[in-house]
Amino acid sequence: MTISVIVQTELTNQEHRPVRKENFTAEMWGMHLFYYSHLG
Repeated sequence: MTISVIVQTELTNQEHRPVRKENFTAEMWGMHLFYYSHLG
């Protein structure tokens, strides 16, 4: 549930950040790996 909120926040921030789609995807994967590694 927490990760969903974080992802939603990141998506909201993305609307105000002119970042390329590729970079956004990389950030999403890096963010997931970061939280999964800490939660695991």
